[in-house]
Amino acid sequence: MNKYNGEERPVAGGTTYYVSPEGNNQNPGTKESPWATPAYGAKRLKPGDTLIIQGGRYVLSSFGDDMVTPPASEPGAWITIKGEEGARPSLIGVNNLYAAIEISNAQYLRLENLEITSNGQQPFRSGISSWEPAAHVVLDNIYIHHLDEIGVNFRDIDDLKLLNSRIEYCGFGAVGGPKGEHGGWRNVLITNCRFSYSGHYYQGTPGPLPYDRPDGFGIEPSPGPVEIGDTTVEHNRGDGLDSKAANTYIHHCKYSGDAPISLAMRNCILSHGPGRVYIGPDVSFTSDHNLFYWPGHEAPIEVAGRQYTNTEVEEGAIGAGILARDPLFVKWEICGQC
Repeated sequence: MNKYNGEERPVAGGTTYYVSPEGNNQNPGTKESPWATPAYGAKRLKPGDTLIIQGGRYVLSSFGDDMVTPPASEPGAWITIKGEEGARPSLIGVNNLYAAIEISNAQYLRLENLEITSNGQQPFRSGISSWEPAAHVVLDNIYIHHLDEIGVNFRDIDDLKLLNSRIEYCGFGAVGGPKGEHGGWRNVLITNCRFSYSGHYYQGTPGPLPYDRPDGFGIEPSPGPVEIGDTTVEHNRGDGLDSKAANTYIHHCKYSGDAPISLAMRNCILSHGPGRVYIGPDVSFTSDHNLFYWPGHEAPIEVAGRQYTNTEVEEGAIGAGILARDPLFVKWEICGQC
């Protein structure tokens, strides 16, 4: 059994193949006689197989020959593509390549311990991309940096776990995608990641670039749920975390940035937390039709250095239609990590 974020996932036995910079695509792909290119190896995987990319540099320049395009798999037989333990390989895109890894229509796929970057001179667009729907994908310990568009660029994704990863210096943003056509982003967990310096690199320079507000995380309207936890977003020229999903839960995150912060809160309940709701002095804050409750205290929220009492909140001091009273949950409990 493999375990990801506490979830058991059975994996059927498959074959383990290898890729090495010293390999040859005429080889059988064993550890002793590895293949030469990740793209060649990925195309030959079957359900349950694992491809280990040994340490070194792999230059990707051709859309057809070099872009890694793993096939779809099935429940209980995940396909895994991962870097060699202790020797993370570098996938280096050049020649305006669309993406290093394209996972359109892939399912039951794990990508682990990979570095994706440019050579710092030639254009290279996205790190991991999916234009067609993908589902049941785990990205773990991925380092993407210094490329021209989006680090992780998905249009429609269902059941995504992005774990323990660092994505920075991407021209158009670290993680995001265009408006979905088949459900958008659904059932997404992002934890222990860092999304930084979006917009501080473009085609070998720090900019300027065509897109002036690249986010750390930015997705278009989607049903969700999207959960982002224990994640740092810093120095992005757009927003830090911009989720337009209908169901988004952000917690235990740290933010610092170059752009002004605007927060609009509507139809939310913030209740039974360990302290009052805190809105910092640098935040442009608008609020309506929310509920704020801090049991046993008279001031459930602080905005720009001022604490507002329950009475002031309900009288409209911070917006219309806001309540400051017990929401009368049937059951509530504070997260054990709080």
